[in-house]
This record gives sequence, C-alpha cells and structure tokens, in this order.
Amino acid sequence: MSEFGELVLGLGGLGLLILGLVLVAKGLSWVLGPLDRAARDRSCPAQFTLADFLCLFVLIQLPLAALHWAAQGANIWALDILACVAFGAVWWTAVRTLSRAGVHRAWHRSLCLAVVVPAAFSGAIMAPGAVAMALVELCESGRVGASLLWLAADVVIVALMYGMGRFTRVVVAAEEDGDVKNGGTW
Repeated sequence: MSEFGELVLGLGGLGLLILGLVLVAKGLSWVLGPLDRAARDRSCPAQFTLADFLCLFVLIQLPLAALHWAAQGANIWALDILACVAFGAVWWTAVRTLSRAGVHRAWHRSLCLAVVVPAAFSGAIMAPGAVAMALVELCESGRVGASLLWLAADVVIVALMYGMGRFTRVVVAAEEDGDVKNGGTW
C-alpha cells in the first residue's frame, strides 16, 4: 500500500466509522420515523392480520434460504435460530408500530413489513459500507473505476432509502385521511 493509502486509511478510519453510525441512524430515522411518530401520536391498539403473518413467513424464509444456499450443506443451526429470532423481533416490532400508527390497509402493511422495514435496515447498513469499500478500493489498489462502482451502488442505496422514506410518509398521510373520512377504521 502506498503512503497516501496508509495515511487516508489511518486518518479516515475513525471518521468513516463515526460517519457510518450517523448515516445508519439518520437513514433509519428518515424511513421509519414517520411511522414511529404516528404510533406515538395515535396509540391505536396492536392488532395482527393474516397478511402480517404471511409477511413473517417471507421475512424468515428468505434469509434462511440465503443462509442454506451459501452454507452448501454445512451445519448452521445456530445461524438459523439467530435469523429466526432477529427477523421475528423486527417483524413483531414493526407490526406493533404499524398497528399503533393506525396503518390498517393490507397493501400498506404488507409493503411496509415485507419490503420497507427489512430494506431500511439493510440499506442503512449497506450505505456506509459501500462508501468504506470505495475508500478501501481506492487506497489499496488505486483503481478509480472500482471505487466509482462502489460509490454508484451507494447512490442507488441512498435513492432507494429516500423513496422508502417518501412511501412511509404517503402511508401515514393516507391513513390519516382515511381516519378522518371514515371516522376511524377499527
């Protein structure tokens, strides 16, 4: 590694870690914040629907399938348990928050549970990771092209996070309008 690379990695490592943690918190706040605020303001009762349980099965089956595909027959029962507990906890928290926020429309709930919430967590973690990979690639090999690919991936992740944040705002606004027009839905 060149002296420039060592200097950049040495000085930028801690700064990159701090920036990454800030980006994770801000990303999750942007996407999931409107639902959390609506849940605190409305305090509707927590109710579970059949669509919620279908989303739970999807949330658990996809990571388990990916784990078993990557492990290729290895004994990974501990990772299976960890994946089930982690995604079950995310699902439980998301369903309670959506219920308390007054989100009752099946499509809104399903999209939030199966796409928005898991993608928000994944995107919030991957966005700073892509910046870190771009920096490491630039410092290690000096290849600008590979670094630009990592930065382009980061731009796509941030754009998707922005879109999911807009979607949660639409969901919260639609449920507010529905409650006002229908006098409440439960």
